[in-house]
Amino acid sequence: MNRSTLAVGSLLFLFLLAGGRTALGLGITPAYVDIALDPKIRSSGEFVVSNTGDTVERYRINAINFVFTKEGSMKRLDAADPAALSSWIVFNPKEVTVDPQTKKTIRFSIVLPKVTPANGEYMAGMEAENLDTTTASSKGPDGRDMKIKMVSTILVPIFAQVGTVTHKGELKEPGLDMFNNQLGFHMVVGNLGTGRLWVEASEFELFDTAGQSVEKGQMGKGYVLKDAKRIFNAPLKANIPDGKYTVKVKISSPQLDNKPLLQEAVVEWKRPVPATAAAGTATTRPSVIPAPAIAPTTSPAASSPASGGE
Repeated sequence: MNRSTLAVGSLLFLFLLAGGRTALGLGITPAYVDIALDPKIRSSGEFVVSNTGDTVERYRINAINFVFTKEGSMKRLDAADPAALSSWIVFNPKEVTVDPQTKKTIRFSIVLPKVTPANGEYMAGMEAENLDTTTASSKGPDGRDMKIKMVSTILVPIFAQVGTVTHKGELKEPGLDMFNNQLGFHMVVGNLGTGRLWVEASEFELFDTAGQSVEKGQMGKGYVLKDAKRIFNAPLKANIPDGKYTVKVKISSPQLDNKPLLQEAVVEWKRPVPATAAAGTATTRPSVIPAPAIAPTTSPAASSPASGGE
């Protein structure tokens, strides 16, 4: 199916993590690839596609570009980019049929362009596109019937390093706000290095003006790509009174050589005025009182052959 027709359709992504499988029983290992590139040689590796389901699965193998948004969702980039890792990858075979209870191997090679890319980390995805599409019916804005073709895919990230890669992060924009009608804490992690950061743990603890701990928790895990920012947040278990609070944040990442990013800041919470308040009364929004952050940690990346994990 021509990708240009997807404007009237829907494209479903399943980001395959370590040990992940689709509902139909299709799995791909490794769950991601991390490989150091040498301009003098052709780098290569392989994926194993396993079908533990009861039906034959047919897939087209594509090299694609994608990013993670600030909110943490994954966005596929359709535009071709000759300077992107996806333009340097070749898969063999490019289409695969996997019978029930069997496995197939997909090999790949990476050929760098004649002009060696700048030092840093490059990212692409091995996309397994299901050739058995499904069609759903729906009503258009004008009330007419329309058909939507659904294409399911499995995406496995490929990270490749050229030369020296640096890892550096920063914490910014701490605050309290409403998330899905529930009060929560949020923090932005910025990536200032030339390689990705995998946030393995994101801890916070909130203290009142008397120094008593009123809330603590985890804000989740996720990638922060180079030159990107990512919001991490968590709902509070209980409502807290309006006022000022001190928050301590600790972000851990293996790329930072297990030296966490730390920040202590003062945040202020003011409950929004209900929508039924008298006309002319402005809604009060949460505010943040900036406080200096502990300097970001930097560590060099270790070059390694293709491997999976995280």
